Amino acid sequence: MPKPEPDQKPPWPADADHAFVASFLVLLKQAREDQGLSLRELAAKTGIDHGIIGRGERMERIPSIVTMRRWVRGLGLDWQEVYRDAENAGL
Repeated sequence: MPKPEPDQKPPWPADADHAFVASFLVLLKQAREDQGLSLRELAAKTGIDHGIIGRGERMERIPSIVTMRRWVRGLGLDWQEVYRDAENAGL
């Protein structure tokens, strides 16, 4: 998976846990874009409202763990791989 862009900063606290979530969300956005999916197309595949996906990608909200797991599955990704990549990326 590609490494998250360092200039994309979330509006929440800059601690290790929030940095992990930010990296995770950046990886999901990059995967969606790499697959050529729109927000609405991903929403249709996952059952997640496109607004929730968009707010997550813009780091305006932290999605629930259930939402992020559906998101990962909808992109055809492996949860453990995305988790590991987010751990190693750290914005």
